[in-house]
Amino acid sequence: MAAGRDVLNVPELLEAMPACAVPPEVEAILLSMGYPEIRRCTKHKVSFHATYFLDFAGPLPSGAEGRAVLQMIGSELGDKELFHLQKPISAESIVRATALAKDAGIRVPQILASGKVESWGPLSDVPFLVYEFVNTATVEDERVAPGKDLRLAISDVQEKLKCFSLTGIDTEPLPRFEDCFEFTAYLRQLAEQIQAQDLVEALLNMDRNLHAAGIVPIPPTLIHQDLNDGNVLCSPDSSGQWKFDALIDWEGAVVGDSRLAYEHGEPWNALGKLARVVKIRWLMAVASGTLQDAALPRCCAEELVEDYEELSDFLVRSGWLKFSLLPFKPVLLPVVFRYARGMSVEHWMYSDRYGRDEEGAGGGKGLTNFMDSTFPEFQRHEAAADLKTWWTSDEPRILVVGPSSSSRAAKAVDFMPVLRLAHVWAEFFSFASADAKLVAETLGSEYALERGQTWALMLRSGGDVSRTQVRNVRDMAPLIQDFISEQIPRQAPVATERNFQQLCGDRALGGSTSRTYCLILVDRNAEQTAKALRELESSQKAYYQEVQEIRNAGEDAEEPFRIQPVRVASSGSRFPWSPAGPGPSFPAVWAEASQAWAFVLDMETRKFAGVKTPSLNELFQGIAYEDLKLSELNEDGPPLSRLFSDPETTLRREVSAILSTSLGACFAYLLVAVVVSISPVLQPACGLVALNFCPLSRPSEKVACSQQGNEPLKGWLREKGGCWLEQLDVQRIPGRGRGVVVSQSVPCGRTLVEIPWTLIISRKLAKEDADVQALLHDLAWTDDGSRAVRLWLLRHAEDATSPWWPWLNQLPEEDSAGAGCLPVVLAQQSHDALLGTPLQRQAELLLQSLREEWEALDPLRANHSWIPLSWHRWLWCQAIVSTRSGTLPVEGTEEEVQCIIPMLDFLNHSTEPNACIVGTPTSAKLVSVQDIEGGQEVMISYGSHSAEQFLFAFGFLPECSAEIVVPLALTEASAGKRVELFGHGRPACLRGDDALEKMLQVLAAEPQFQTWTRRRLLEHLQSLFEAWHHELTRVTRTSFFALWRKPYPEAESLRLCYARAVVRLLREVRTELSTHAEDRMEESMTRREAHATCSRGCDHCVTVP
Repeated sequence: MAAGRDVLNVPELLEAMPACAVPPEVEAILLSMGYPEIRRCTKHKVSFHATYFLDFAGPLPSGAEGRAVLQMIGSELGDKELFHLQKPISAESIVRATALAKDAGIRVPQILASGKVESWGPLSDVPFLVYEFVNTATVEDERVAPGKDLRLAISDVQEKLKCFSLTGIDTEPLPRFEDCFEFTAYLRQLAEQIQAQDLVEALLNMDRNLHAAGIVPIPPTLIHQDLNDGNVLCSPDSSGQWKFDALIDWEGAVVGDSRLAYEHGEPWNALGKLARVVKIRWLMAVASGTLQDAALPRCCAEELVEDYEELSDFLVRSGWLKFSLLPFKPVLLPVVFRYARGMSVEHWMYSDRYGRDEEGAGGGKGLTNFMDSTFPEFQRHEAAADLKTWWTSDEPRILVVGPSSSSRAAKAVDFMPVLRLAHVWAEFFSFASADAKLVAETLGSEYALERGQTWALMLRSGGDVSRTQVRNVRDMAPLIQDFISEQIPRQAPVATERNFQQLCGDRALGGSTSRTYCLILVDRNAEQTAKALRELESSQKAYYQEVQEIRNAGEDAEEPFRIQPVRVASSGSRFPWSPAGPGPSFPAVWAEASQAWAFVLDMETRKFAGVKTPSLNELFQGIAYEDLKLSELNEDGPPLSRLFSDPETTLRREVSAILSTSLGACFAYLLVAVVVSISPVLQPACGLVALNFCPLSRPSEKVACSQQGNEPLKGWLREKGGCWLEQLDVQRIPGRGRGVVVSQSVPCGRTLVEIPWTLIISRKLAKEDADVQALLHDLAWTDDGSRAVRLWLLRHAEDATSPWWPWLNQLPEEDSAGAGCLPVVLAQQSHDALLGTPLQRQAELLLQSLREEWEALDPLRANHSWIPLSWHRWLWCQAIVSTRSGTLPVEGTEEEVQCIIPMLDFLNHSTEPNACIVGTPTSAKLVSVQDIEGGQEVMISYGSHSAEQFLFAFGFLPECSAEIVVPLALTEASAGKRVELFGHGRPACLRGDDALEKMLQVLAAEPQFQTWTRRRLLEHLQSLFEAWHHELTRVTRTSFFALWRKPYPEAESLRLCYARAVVRLLREVRTELSTHAEDRMEESMTRREAHATCSRGCDHCVTVP
């Protein structure tokens, strides 16, 4: 097999093979079978395979003339509609296909020999066939049968193949599909592998269309997919009429439904095109590395993709696909990084210049030219004084000495690695370039270039200077890398979020060291830092010398490690010129290290150890001989990526970080409380100031503004192909937020609004967004039905260029999302308001789940810059999905789509709706179900839910709350009784006159209560209800700050509903218990009287206790 992506360009590899050489394996097999020696080998053609004509030195063993055809099977995947990736084209499949064709009564060339060539140029394990040379008048592209005769021959072949049923016949190793539905299922499997949801849905739609068209399975037959004038060989007879000779080229043979290949109407035509699109997209996914577990088949990718645009356009125009995607993702970043390192550029598009351009740039040449012209250069010294001042500085210097014209006199691709190193390490080293003549005149003749040399690299650290002459500037990059590796441990830079991986990451400098440890010096001044660096250098020299002595003695020694010192301040400074404070993770990590003045940290393994000695003279030895014990940080502990601060962070992010701490949150809370407390006093003054500067608008102007606010939304909807009745307006409804109101009467059955599916935000639409798709791939989440939609909202909510922006801009902000969606937006603060209800635990679980999702999103911001910094935006997305999405059944199908319908999400709920939403294959419609008077609000039903479900999902309680359920811990033993009393799938209910009696019967069915008396059950319920009532009525606002806490009227209403129901039942329980007590007392008194009477008249009576 050819290496890498070469397998995608098999024809070019075949074309490079000798034109007149037969592989030794082929010749050996033919000689062993008694064939004469091959006298001549002529290359006939190359396409997906290579075809040769063989001329032998004598007649063949069969007595036929000494000619045959050799076919080298280059491609494993052809360009036809029917294919199976697990059953590639092979010599065995062609042999089997020709044998089956003979059984069907079709003349085919006789197979003389077959086998496999182990190595043929860059290819390996190449199958081959030697078959009969058919004497025919047909010469491809030169002489073919006339149209009528050719059509008769093709028709005859098709009929013979169609009539030859292969049911129950072994056809291995040919690709086989028992019917057309098995073929679409296979295509769907490939589409799912590459996560092409648009193709999956198109294939599902194709299945439905095949069934709707009444297409039923037929017996599988042998299919030849290339019946053309070059393969259907014909010759004229003595009368001049052309007759069929033989059928060749069986590489694309498949067993399946013949209609897939021979029917040209719909939906067969669309299915064939869809199959080719699936094949191309799958192949490109493997080639780009998206699908990593699959191997690339040998093929001609250029020919496979050349019709892709035409195929996609047809499927889009026909409605099978909604839009056309590129068959592969252009790989831009690898081009940048590989080119910057002087490596050959990865191909990101197919081009005729593949592999022939400079350094293999191919299709990426345009991008490399852009980099050459825009990549930052380092300074160049033209004056002797500037060069001398710069060179004599104490800081490490790297000077590139070259031709007089420019430092860029070298090839761009050769000089790029030097520029990259200068750009990456500019914070720690000073780079410059200068003319060779200027260097010799300024710094001394000993630095002049020798004859024949063009480039030199001069390195200076302290008083030490080294110079190396090179012929090619490309050779400088490794020398600079070695110098940096040697010098950077002698510095202790201030560690930041931007440089710590560069300095302390595993193999950070690309050297040969096995591990890099980070030595973090905490709160060290300049003098203390210099002392630590001297001690560390002394320890390093002693340790490296010990390692060398061990190696010289012939013993095995570990590869020496490196230690990179960095500095960090334990707290922020008041002065901007001082180092910034640490990151949010630093206090926890430093505490683990017992707040030592220095500690060692391995970034890769998360191991650390505090330095307890006052000196670093033996730090290397302590780590090597494990005298310094390294402990492992908890995997769930603070992320090391947040260990250091970001000096270039914005003020907004710094403030957010401060407010995220407990102290910062308390301060902000206190500040808000003060503002809220004094705002009523300041309001009149503010109003007077506003009147001076902003005169009141006239009522007509306000109405115009309100109407103008609706017009952009209506215009946007119409522009996108939707429909909005003129009589409808979106208005603010007191206590409901936004709502839809009719200005004039509307009759029953009228379509009020129509929203096309292209605007409806569903899981399908979200996954078609490139940014969301890329993020989902990195997250590897299992979609719960709403995650993709929430990610879509996260991506588009603040994007003013989004096509949905006119609608998104009207959505409520964070605190008002869902009109008080407590468990989502303010779940933590609303827990007290939910005490005693099942919602409290549900809110905690939901908040925990959202936190875990955000923790998975937060580290991906580097690759997906559109992810916001505040996690409250993720809460907002959940609130929008929870309060504005619903399930929409689609007419004529069994499909139900969970989605958000823009504009229709402004509709409010009613138990007596006057409109409903209807889903069709093309749109969602709002239809009136009764006459609606002018000025009346359009209302729909959100469904039949409990009070808890309404509050949890939609953030409000309906006017007629559904049943209040009692959260009894019951087992399956009482399931039958619960169903009998409350109904199937319904929990125990607190409402109803017979609620108590039903609960007692359910409890009595539980095993643990079966031996209890009714009185004992009532006492048990009494204790439960009293504890529950106490929880529901408990006063929670006991702190000073709670005085300014936002009220939660919906939650309070729910608790009040529960409390009333519990009190009512508690009264019933107490009443019955008191009745039991009175009856028992009366019975006791009666028994005492009877006993007294008996004892007076009967001496023999037994005393009753």
